[in-house]
Amino acid sequence: MPSAGYAYANQSFKSLDDLEEVLFQRCQSLLQMKDFIQGLTGFHWWIKIGV
Repeated sequence: MPSAGYAYANQSFKSLDDLEEVLFQRCQSLLQMKDFIQGLTGFHWWIKIGV
C-alpha cells in the first residue's frame, strides 16, 4: 500500500531536513497516484478538491 510512512520506515536521518526531503518526495509521488488512492479510499471527491 502506498503511504508516506513507507518512505522512512526502518531508516534513520541525520537531520529533520533530510527526513523532510524524503517525505516531500514521497508525497509528490503519491500526488501522481490520484486514481489509485481514490480507489483505495473510496473518496469520490478526492480529485474535485484538488488534493
